[in-house]
Order: sequence, then structure tokens, then C-alpha cells
Amino acid sequence: MKLPVPEDDEQAGRLLHDMDRSEFPGHWDPEWVEKRWQLEHRRREKMIGSADEDGIHLPFHYRFLRWGLKAVGLYARGHRNFLDVRIRELEHHPARWPAALDGFRILQITDLHIDLDPALQPVLRRLIPSVECDLAVITGDYWEGAGQHPSGALEKLEEILKLVGNPTHGIYGVLGNHDTLPLAASLEKMGLPILINEAVQIGNGPAEFSLAGVDDPFFFRTDDVNKAASGCRAGIPRILLSHSPQVAPEADENGFCLVLSGHTHGGQICLPGGHALLSMERIPTPLFRGLWRRGSMIGYTSTGTGSCHVPVRYNCPPEIVIHTLRSSS
Repeated sequence: MKLPVPEDDEQAGRLLHDMDRSEFPGHWDPEWVEKRWQLEHRRREKMIGSADEDGIHLPFHYRFLRWGLKAVGLYARGHRNFLDVRIRELEHHPARWPAALDGFRILQITDLHIDLDPALQPVLRRLIPSVECDLAVITGDYWEGAGQHPSGALEKLEEILKLVGNPTHGIYGVLGNHDTLPLAASLEKMGLPILINEAVQIGNGPAEFSLAGVDDPFFFRTDDVNKAASGCRAGIPRILLSHSPQVAPEADENGFCLVLSGHTHGGQICLPGGHALLSMERIPTPLFRGLWRRGSMIGYTSTGTGSCHVPVRYNCPPEIVIHTLRSSS
């Protein structure tokens, strides 16, 4: 059975929404699939008319920003900053983290927006293979387009997964507000399991923890932390992947010891000192960028690996993050 495609859309053959439900992974909840599909469908209809020749939707104020930065001579500097991706190493002491997992390394990549600018791919090609990890995670916004066929993005994302290689405990992802069901299904076929309000168990015996992931809580609001937590095994640590950090209260209530997020880009365009020019109403300031805590729970909101809408950065370097987890026992 085909999912609905607008009859008046001349680009129906290229768009993402002409797919069979059987093509979606069996572990995805059918009710969630239907709900998210309808939300994607409505958003796509709004965006199609404003997409550029590459299929990327760019709101007017970002077009104006790009033009303005070029006019005042700051665009080139911002673009150099965009390509200056750093490897950030952090060390955490999560509550009840077992001694058998002391030194466990998690690679976090987030907000690639991989089709925004082709100049990013060679940078990632150089950096990612240099990183050693036990587990890799990608916390959403794999691509920028969100309205057109992502074939070009898929080729680049497939290369990213190959660059990550085969960590001992695998690689997992969650979806962001730019991502779509067909894109996610393609990623699963490439070998990237997408956690949709669910959990998996990593390791075994005294070296075991639960890894949970929720759908995008910011735009689609189809996240369900309680459901994801219900898949976690009792008595072992649990880590949550969420594209946006606003799930912190629910994560804390459900006993997660670590939350890894992105989405905010740390502001992307910031004043000296990293003060973002734009904030996000539904994301409290303490959760907006970097390391934060809620009770005994640790959280980290990455500034992102790529950039959104305009490939520039100011006072907010892009990053690939290595989280090393230490036991307090």
C-alpha cells in the first residue's frame, strides 16, 4: 500500500513520500510512522515552493543573511570557520557507571546537514578515521533539504558511515527535525539503526548498559521518553540520545545518567564569548550549549558538526565529540 502523495505535485516521482510501508523497518511503531508521515507531508507542502535549485528550503531571512555577509566581506571568514571542525574530547563520571566500562568511549556526530556544502565532506574524510571509539552515535539532522529527494545526501552519508567503521559496540542514530522517514529507512539499509522511542542493550554482564533514543522533540514532537525508557533493562545505567536537549526533565525522571543531544548548533553565529545571537524559545539557556546537569544526570548539547541554512560559523566552532565515561567506583 502506497503512502499518500499529492496529486497536484509534478515532482511526485522525485519526492520522498512515494514509498511502500513495507520498506520501513519492522521495529518502528506503525502508529508513530503514520503520525510522523502526516506531519512530514504537511511540512513538505509548505516548503516545496521556496526550495532552491538544489531542493534546499532557505527562509528569506537566511537568504538575506547570506547576501549581507557577502556584502560586508565576512562570508569568507565564516565559511573558513564552518570548515574548521574540531575534535573535542570530554570526560564524564555518570552515576553508577560500572568499573567494567571505565574508559568507555562514545563518538558523537550531530547536525551534519551533509548536503548544505560539498566542502565539508573532505574535512570529515580526514577527521573521522583518526578517532577511536567503542560506540558511535549520530544525533540527528543528517541532511539539510527536508523537502526533496536526498539521493546526493545518501551517497555522502554512506561514506560517513564507512569512515566511522565498525566500533566494537556498533553505531546508532536518532532523527532530527530536518530528517524524514524515507531518509531514515535508507540509513537503516546502510547499517545505521535508527532508535525511535526505543532502547537496545549494549554489552553484557557487569559491562552492560541501555542505550535509548527518541524521535525529534523540537519540531515534530513525536518523542516518547517514557516509552524509550521502558525498553531499558532495570538495574543497569541508561544513556539517552535525543536530537534536542529539551527532553531533560523526562530523561531525569526516567533515571538516565547521560543525555547526548545537538540541534542548537550552539547558536552557530555568536558574539565573542560564544553568546548566541538567536535563542530557541523551547530550549532553556542552561541546555543550549555544552555540558549541563540536572540532578545527578549529565547532559551534553553539541555545537554540531555541520551548519544549518548558511555554511558559516562565528565564535562557535563545529565539532566531533568523544565522550569518555569514567566509573566513580
